[in-house]
Amino acid sequence: MIPEAVIGFSETIILLIGLAWYNHKRVLIIKLIIVTSECLLVIVGCITGFGFALIYFRRKDSKLKLLNRIILILLIINLLIGTIFTLFLFDMFNRDSQVLKNYPLTKSLTDKKRQQPIGKYCPDLPKTIHGRIYGGLGGGPFDDSINIRNLDNFSTYYPSQLSFSWCDWLESMNMTYILISNTTKTVHTWKANRYGGDPNCVSKTFSLDRDERIQKVSLTFGEHWSTAVPRHHYIILGIQFHTNKNRMSPYYGSQFRGVTVEETYDGYVLNYISGTAGKFIDQLQLHWVLEDKQVQTCPILPKTIHLNDRHFANTDCYSASFGGDYEGTRNYTVTNSPCKPWTQTVSPNNYCRNVENAVLKFLKIYDNNFQNYMDDKKLKLKNPENAAPYGPWCYVTNTEWEYCGIPLCRIEDRLRAAYSNNNDYGD
Repeated sequence: MIPEAVIGFSETIILLIGLAWYNHKRVLIIKLIIVTSECLLVIVGCITGFGFALIYFRRKDSKLKLLNRIILILLIINLLIGTIFTLFLFDMFNRDSQVLKNYPLTKSLTDKKRQQPIGKYCPDLPKTIHGRIYGGLGGGPFDDSINIRNLDNFSTYYPSQLSFSWCDWLESMNMTYILISNTTKTVHTWKANRYGGDPNCVSKTFSLDRDERIQKVSLTFGEHWSTAVPRHHYIILGIQFHTNKNRMSPYYGSQFRGVTVEETYDGYVLNYISGTAGKFIDQLQLHWVLEDKQVQTCPILPKTIHLNDRHFANTDCYSASFGGDYEGTRNYTVTNSPCKPWTQTVSPNNYCRNVENAVLKFLKIYDNNFQNYMDDKKLKLKNPENAAPYGPWCYVTNTEWEYCGIPLCRIEDRLRAAYSNNNDYGD
């Protein structure tokens, strides 16, 4: 009888501890231990109880038989209660496992805690995203974040006022930022320098509310003729900002020529802008930060967005005519569409290229649907005539191609490359 008493007492204690932990502590690993222990105790208790019952049944003492019947009834009640409670524990454990399948096993979050800011429970998300680099390589570099950090390294900052001047392209820009202290939560503003040339045509300013953030940017870039380098090169033609209050700025510049793209990331807002500028805005890069008020869900980043390295633009350019010398590894177009693979005769991968007419005439591309090679006559591929005049390109479908937006190298880089190769660089 002593083993039965010990087992019954232990099982009761386990049941009470289980209830206490489920009501107060929500630690998944403890629940797993409780469920396992309860199952083992029920099994061991039943085996031990029935074993002792059989021994008592064989005795002729009537008092022992009566006691044995009471023990059997208690064992059956214990079995039913233990089984029901064990199934109850298993059901709770299973539901918690389903809810917390994206979290570590040792962490269980209440519904209230799941509404915490997005960055706290999305450890794989970067705090900042440095977007694509748009435009060319002219002008001198600027980066507002460097000046802000030198001024105040303990604040979070967002654009609060945007000023642009433009004709048929962006001439100049000036940003004002709101700085929110991470410790005292005090707020003040900082006005950045004006970048670009002198305003000659149209100038406009767009102001944001204190709690208003930019969630999407539409940007247009394309070719512009330069007398310094006698040919077209890429610059920024226009830009527009969309906020979390369903407002949008004027479209600064032109949106009726060039290529227009949109950049946005779920759960992120615009942090600051960097780029290069001379007589106009040559290049822009958008930098995004996790929105501090974003709650509930972890965002999924778009799979078609490709992020540039901060130093990528210094080497990702072409020198020769039409970009025939380009041997970089960019594999997406100006609309962020992924490139389709070429044939082995052109390139064994899907990098942007600008091949000669002789190759274009017999160009073949790899078709992922039919897993074979198809020539241009069968697919009626729209190949650029006389090569593509604005640099490397690639196919985005079996019949459509797009430019990759790779800029012309700086004049000094082109001269350096021509000198080192001891030949002409194209134009």
